[in-house]
Amino acid sequence: LSTKSRGDLTSKQIASINLAVPEYEKLLKFSHSYIHDNCTLNELVKSFDDYYQLASRKDVNTFSHQSDFLSSILPELVCVILSKATRAAFGATHLIVTGQKDILIDCTFDISGGGRLVEKRKRMDVGVLAPVEFKFDGVDIDFSVPAVCIEVKTNIDKNMISGIEAS
Repeated sequence: LSTKSRGDLTSKQIASINLAVPEYEKLLKFSHSYIHDNCTLNELVKSFDDYYQLASRKDVNTFSHQSDFLSSILPELVCVILSKATRAAFGATHLIVTGQKDILIDCTFDISGGGRLVEKRKRMDVGVLAPVEFKFDGVDIDFSVPAVCIEVKTNIDKNMISGIEAS
């Protein structure tokens, strides 16, 4: 919703955001309650389902299908569940659970121009990461060791399968 609220919006899109925000705030409260053992998994899933039903309505889902408006809901649920699971298994550790993050999946060292690091990043729907300090030539690099990375796909065609296998 934060991403959607930026930029040039039509009056329909502004109205849809105004409808979605209060319901999303309720969803966030359920998410925090679940992580802190104040509601059940069934209650959490019901709250996500209620929000998904609202977001699926034609008067609310006024964005293109490529915009990740609907497709971000399931990864967010997975993030909440994994947040609780990592907290329960490891306590307050340095592991972070994140959604929609560009994760460094490969890098090469190139000698051209006195030396440089060539990064390859992949946007992951869900990640459980251990952030580490990584410097190259005096520059801090945003780097985390992935413990778990998840791509959440609701519609896969033949062309996407090879790309998914490669990543």
